[in-house]
Amino acid sequence: RATITEDPSPGSVLTRTNALLGTRASRTMFSTAFYMLVSRSQGTIRYASAGHNPVLLLTPGADTCIELGATGIPLCVDSDWKYTGEDVPAPHGSLLVLYTDGLVEARCPDGEQFGLQRVKELVVEHRARSVKEISSILNTQVDTWCRGSTYMRDDVALVVVRVSVGD
Repeated sequence: RATITEDPSPGSVLTRTNALLGTRASRTMFSTAFYMLVSRSQGTIRYASAGHNPVLLLTPGADTCIELGATGIPLCVDSDWKYTGEDVPAPHGSLLVLYTDGLVEARCPDGEQFGLQRVKELVVEHRARSVKEISSILNTQVDTWCRGSTYMRDDVALVVVRVSVGD
């Protein structure tokens, strides 16, 4: 929050956050981040991503999810890095799915990853459900996928948002 008060634009926030965190000498410590502002009045999203997994955007009537990819490198790699922001339309009813790599990299007993394509398919298939239900379905599907697996699992963070345009 300390970096938002001066200029809340996503690129500026990540640039200042990165400068505050500094560069780690070992290069083994870094962090990814995704920061967005949703304009309900304009039906748009302004975002910046510091090397984070692509956020999925599913607009009403679309058959596939759009990937909102990284606009810069992970935080703590280069304290002088200047992040940029991007604007994308997000009309009323659009879904946004933010997740950590533990979701897509979860492995079944045979070693196959759950994968981004499965996440996209589930989001499209269940788009009419509530965000709580979509989150639950994704978590349940990943848990089922991994059942019996001896592969180590990473933690999973998942946020599903439905855009509501208006006042």
